[in-house]
Amino acid sequence: MMNDPGKMRHKLTFQHLTVTPDEKCEQIETWTDLITVHCAVSQFTGTEKVQARQEITESDVTFTVRYSHTLAALNEQDYRIIFKGKVYDILFVNDPQLAHEKLVISAKERGECYVVPEPQS
Repeated sequence: MMNDPGKMRHKLTFQHLTVTPDEKCEQIETWTDLITVHCAVSQFTGTEKVQARQEITESDVTFTVRYSHTLAALNEQDYRIIFKGKVYDILFVNDPQLAHEKLVISAKERGECYVVPEPQS
Protein backbone atom coordinates (compact mmCIF):
# COMPACT_ATOMS: atom_id res chain seq x y z
CA MET A 1 0.00 0.00 0.00
CA MET A 2 1.09 3.61 -0.27
CA ASN A 3 3.40 4.53 2.61
CA ASP A 4 1.89 8.00 2.93
CA PRO A 5 -1.72 8.27 1.72
CA GLY A 6 -1.49 12.04 2.31
CA LYS A 7 0.62 12.28 -0.85
CA MET A 8 -2.44 11.28 -2.87
CA ARG A 9 -3.84 14.79 -2.59
CA HIS A 10 -4.15 15.66 -6.27
CA LYS A 11 -6.94 14.67 -8.64
CA LEU A 12 -6.67 13.61 -12.25
CA THR A 13 -9.17 12.45 -14.81
CA PHE A 14 -8.69 9.62 -17.27
CA GLN A 15 -10.39 10.07 -20.61
CA HIS A 16 -11.28 7.48 -23.26
CA LEU A 17 -11.13 8.10 -27.02
CA THR A 18 -14.14 7.20 -29.13
CA VAL A 19 -14.03 7.42 -32.92
CA THR A 20 -17.35 7.57 -34.76
CA PRO A 21 -18.25 8.42 -38.36
CA ASP A 22 -20.27 11.55 -39.04
CA GLU A 23 -22.89 11.96 -41.78
CA LYS A 24 -20.08 12.41 -44.36
CA CYS A 25 -18.37 9.20 -43.15
CA GLU A 26 -15.46 11.22 -41.73
CA GLN A 27 -13.97 9.98 -38.47
CA ILE A 28 -14.80 12.19 -35.47
CA GLU A 29 -12.67 11.79 -32.34
CA THR A 30 -14.40 12.41 -29.01
CA TRP A 31 -12.77 12.21 -25.57
CA THR A 32 -15.08 11.24 -22.70
CA ASP A 33 -14.31 11.14 -19.00
CA LEU A 34 -13.76 7.62 -17.70
CA ILE A 35 -12.90 8.16 -14.03
CA THR A 36 -11.46 10.81 -11.70
CA VAL A 37 -9.10 9.57 -8.98
CA HIS A 38 -6.70 10.88 -6.34
CA CYS A 39 -3.02 10.64 -7.17
CA ALA A 40 0.51 11.46 -6.08
CA VAL A 41 2.65 13.37 -8.57
CA SER A 42 6.42 13.06 -8.90
CA GLN A 43 9.37 13.15 -11.24
CA PHE A 44 8.63 16.31 -13.15
CA THR A 45 11.17 16.75 -15.93
CA GLY A 46 10.93 19.18 -18.75
CA THR A 47 12.56 20.37 -21.93
CA GLU A 48 12.16 23.42 -24.09
CA LYS A 49 12.86 23.57 -27.80
CA VAL A 50 12.18 25.86 -30.71
CA GLN A 51 10.34 24.33 -33.63
CA ALA A 52 8.95 26.31 -36.58
CA ARG A 53 9.85 29.51 -34.72
CA GLN A 54 7.68 28.52 -31.76
CA GLU A 55 8.90 27.61 -28.32
CA ILE A 56 7.63 24.18 -27.32
CA THR A 57 7.73 22.99 -23.72
CA GLU A 58 7.45 19.28 -22.96
CA SER A 59 7.03 17.84 -19.47
CA ASP A 60 7.30 14.25 -18.32
CA VAL A 61 5.54 13.34 -15.09
CA THR A 62 4.83 10.24 -13.02
CA PHE A 63 1.40 9.77 -11.47
CA THR A 64 0.77 7.18 -8.75
CA VAL A 65 -2.81 5.99 -8.19
CA ARG A 66 -4.44 3.22 -6.20
CA TYR A 67 -4.68 -0.03 -8.14
CA SER A 68 -7.84 -0.86 -10.05
CA HIS A 69 -8.42 -3.42 -12.79
CA THR A 70 -9.93 -0.71 -15.01
CA LEU A 71 -6.85 1.52 -14.78
CA ALA A 72 -4.42 -1.39 -15.13
CA ALA A 73 -5.93 -2.11 -18.55
CA LEU A 74 -5.31 1.40 -19.95
CA ASN A 75 -3.39 1.70 -23.21
CA GLU A 76 -1.53 4.58 -24.80
CA GLN A 77 -3.71 4.91 -27.89
CA ASP A 78 -7.21 5.07 -26.40
CA TYR A 79 -6.68 6.91 -23.11
CA ARG A 80 -5.21 10.16 -21.85
CA ILE A 81 -4.96 12.09 -18.57
CA ILE A 82 -6.27 15.53 -17.68
CA PHE A 83 -4.33 17.05 -14.78
CA LYS A 84 -4.64 20.69 -13.68
CA GLY A 85 -6.13 21.69 -17.02
CA LYS A 86 -3.37 20.10 -19.11
CA VAL A 87 -3.50 17.05 -21.36
CA TYR A 88 -1.03 14.20 -20.80
CA ASP A 89 -0.39 11.25 -23.10
CA ILE A 90 0.05 7.95 -21.26
CA LEU A 91 3.44 6.40 -21.99
CA PHE A 92 3.42 3.40 -19.65
CA VAL A 93 1.33 1.89 -16.84
CA ASN A 94 3.30 -0.10 -14.25
CA ASP A 95 2.04 -2.35 -11.44
CA PRO A 96 5.19 -2.53 -9.24
CA GLN A 97 6.05 -6.12 -8.28
CA LEU A 98 2.60 -7.08 -9.65
CA ALA A 99 1.33 -6.38 -6.12
CA HIS A 100 -1.99 -4.85 -7.27
CA GLU A 101 -1.64 -2.07 -4.67
CA LYS A 102 -0.78 0.93 -6.82
CA LEU A 103 -0.18 1.88 -10.43
CA VAL A 104 2.69 4.10 -11.51
CA ILE A 105 1.83 5.89 -14.74
CA SER A 106 4.43 7.65 -16.87
CA ALA A 107 2.99 10.45 -18.98
CA LYS A 108 4.05 13.31 -21.25
CA GLU A 109 2.34 16.68 -21.40
CA ARG A 110 0.80 17.13 -24.83
CA GLY A 111 1.22 20.91 -24.87
CA GLU A 112 -2.47 21.73 -25.13
CA CYS A 113 -4.92 22.92 -22.52
CA TYR A 114 -8.14 21.08 -21.81
CA VAL A 115 -11.25 23.23 -22.02
CA VAL A 116 -14.16 21.95 -19.96
CA PRO A 117 -17.17 21.63 -22.28
CA GLU A 118 -20.19 23.80 -21.56
CA PRO A 119 -23.19 21.88 -20.21
CA GLN A 120 -25.83 21.38 -22.86
CA SER A 121 -29.30 22.55 -21.99
